[in-house]
Amino acid sequence: MAGRTSSRVQLIGLLLLFLVPLIAAWVLFYNPDLLPSGRSNKGALVSPVIHLESFQFKDENNVTIYSDNAYKDYWTVVLFAGESCDSVCRQRIHDMHQIRKALQADYQRVKRLVIIEADSMNNDLREYVSQYQGTDVLSQDRNLATKLSASVARHNKEFANNLFIMDPMLNIMMNYDLQHTDKDILADMTKLLKVNQWGSGH
Repeated sequence: MAGRTSSRVQLIGLLLLFLVPLIAAWVLFYNPDLLPSGRSNKGALVSPVIHLESFQFKDENNVTIYSDNAYKDYWTVVLFAGESCDSVCRQRIHDMHQIRKALQADYQRVKRLVIIEADSMNNDLREYVSQYQGTDVLSQDRNLATKLSASVARHNKEFANNLFIMDPMLNIMMNYDLQHTDKDILADMTKLLKVNQWGSGH
């Protein structure tokens, strides 16, 4: 009996050792006012978070992407571009690439997704996106893109070309409008990945 009790205590201890830092990381990230001054988030917290249900689409190369496989266990920078990808959208795609690149050792924990409410991608945009390998573009399923965009619209009506951070459980949890620079987003991503090791990818 004593042996069982000892084993149970050890198991509980191990679970707490794992869970406490994880819970603390989330508490600090969602409550930056608890941190020392000057360390608040640059972006806007999405509260409550917006959970995106499982979805699938064919990317610009006609490869089928399943959200549960592609984005679960990763942090994803998501761009909702509206009905077309204008010059602002293209700059944001460039920013997404630069942010991921600047994360250095943590870059493999981050993915990029662009959502365009269209049924096809024009050749000019296809050529532009080809410069940024690893950027997934949903641009051939207007109904799906509109449905995903509607989920975000409930939080913010003016979200075209905003960048969002989606956590490893497919929850949209941070919002960056056009006033936020790539440096702002990089600062938050660096802090987030440092305090939360969840979502290290595969």
